[in-house]
Amino acid sequence: MQQPLYALLFTLILASCQSANHQEATLPPTAPKLDSITIDSNNTTDEEPTDSLTAEEQVDYALYRVVIVDTGYQYEPLLQTLYAVEKKTGLQVDLMGRYFDQKKKEIILPEDDEDELYAGSYFPRRYPSNTLSIEYLNTFLPAADNKKMAIIATIAEGRRQADSLVRVLTPHYPHTHSISSKVFIGCLH
Repeated sequence: MQQPLYALLFTLILASCQSANHQEATLPPTAPKLDSITIDSNNTTDEEPTDSLTAEEQVDYALYRVVIVDTGYQYEPLLQTLYAVEKKTGLQVDLMGRYFDQKKKEIILPEDDEDELYAGSYFPRRYPSNTLSIEYLNTFLPAADNKKMAIIATIAEGRRQADSLVRVLTPHYPHTHSISSKVFIGCLH
């Protein structure tokens, strides 16, 4: 069972490494082409963004697809699931030095972090990457409760990459889905 997961993960990585002119990557004969992978509408909460970025927003925002494995209000169960996903898929965990502070009941950077402005506070993941982390859901879905957390498996620039990962994860983590998100990428200082 792990062979197909690694083959599909390899395909996903190849897709993200395509050159700027979008030449098709050569895939091993056992790996399915990304074009052949389809995702049920049950696993995606919305279509590509219907809104666009204004000229002013283009500097500070980007439209991304975000793959969410699970959500919840309790950090420890999410952390256990996060490491289980890492073990099953080979995706790496990157908590960006953050942890859940039991006193504050928040995900934070250490109090002595080199970033003095965000030391002791939450600093969100905001750029495309194929790493696992726990984030506040309202970073990507503004209507979400500000205490609800989510396991993020990727922030992708395109739907195809996100949908491929959803397909890999859904059999093992049925709450996995992707959303379209307008993510603030401007200066936070």
